[in-house]
Amino acid sequence: MIGVITNPNARGVVADPMLPRRLAQIGGRSTQVVETRNPRELHDALVRFADVGADVVAACGGDGTNLAVLTELIQIHGSESLPRLAVLGGGTVNTVAANIGVHGKPEDILTRLVACRNRGMAEPVVERPTLCVNGSCGFLFGAAMGARFFEVYYGGPFTGLGWATLLAARITASSLLGTAFARRLFEPVPARITVDGKRLPQERWTLLVAATVENVGLQIRITCRAVERQGHFHLVASGLPAFELARQFHRTFLSRSLSGEPHFDLLAREAVIEFERPEPYIMDGDLFRAARLVLRQGPNVKLCVP
Repeated sequence: MIGVITNPNARGVVADPMLPRRLAQIGGRSTQVVETRNPRELHDALVRFADVGADVVAACGGDGTNLAVLTELIQIHGSESLPRLAVLGGGTVNTVAANIGVHGKPEDILTRLVACRNRGMAEPVVERPTLCVNGSCGFLFGAAMGARFFEVYYGGPFTGLGWATLLAARITASSLLGTAFARRLFEPVPARITVDGKRLPQERWTLLVAATVENVGLQIRITCRAVERQGHFHLVASGLPAFELARQFHRTFLSRSLSGEPHFDLLAREAVIEFERPEPYIMDGDLFRAARLVLRQGPNVKLCVP
């Protein structure tokens, strides 16, 4: 059985309120579609899916919905008996779907998934490690400029791939020109960072990114070593100024590491980040705030690629 979670606040669902009904019609009796508006409803729905033996849970609502569903699944099932996760999209950028090669509208993806079942075939899957930060389990993390980008993105006139691309271009140009906009986004954040028990010799950071996927959005592959070593995630901790980061921005599209000092490009099992005060950070596109962060690689999850 396939259990489908839809997020009514996601851009794709807000724009198409009949989408949950169409998803239910596609799946028929082999699929249950539940709309969840808050963490309690999500927990209850996933417990019901577990009780009826759902071997695939599908999330419709973008990267933030994937984060919430995956975190709750790990809480309910533990790390050894997780159901497979199907990423249906429905958000503004859908970075996780892009990383595993899932394309199309939510109903198209579910149609392909159901077709595999109807033919008696096992749906193709890829296995990916997760990244857990202060109890939330997803695939990518950002702080300092990484979090400020999303604050500006969500505060913009609209959301979506076009606005994200335009904003990234504006930030790059502003950094090269040294404008006040770039200075605000890249203002260094004081923090102590300890990686696998060793303190990094730097305490002011312009960019902090960690991931277990190579593409952090818009085909930016700054964490290109994310799957290089089992049991590790890729951490980029940089104190480089805005101009230097912008000058090397093209390297991230080529899966090449940035260079210069102070800059650290590391494979880590655990990283502890201690800010002077609560600072914003992002997990899979959702914004949070904390003064102390513990990053660890989480359990592997099997992701359907219909």
